[in-house]
Amino acid sequence: MNIIVVAVISALLSSLVTLSIGLLFYRRYVRPSLERRLQDLHQDIGRLVETRVRKAMAEALHDLSPTDVLRDRTWQVARSGADIVNEGLNALLGRAKKREGPADHS
Repeated sequence: MNIIVVAVISALLSSLVTLSIGLLFYRRYVRPSLERRLQDLHQDIGRLVETRVRKAMAEALHDLSPTDVLRDRTWQVARSGADIVNEGLNALLGRAKKREGPADHS
């Protein structure tokens, strides 16, 4: 009976030491790396959003005459925003970007 207790205590201590070392490694190396990657993605997405919104707004304001054109441009801006959000989520989740073919451009 004494040997079983010693084996269980030894296993528990070994597990605690392993978990402690793993937690230390995660906090010291992995987490900062992930935070830097997330910050870089955040900045990239911010620049992309700003560029696309400026371009879409410039196009919308350039052709600002009849109501139908305004409605069409507003739809294009909204669709561009949805694409930006989709790409941002895909980047955050680590999914690959889909290739656009020549038929995909509007």
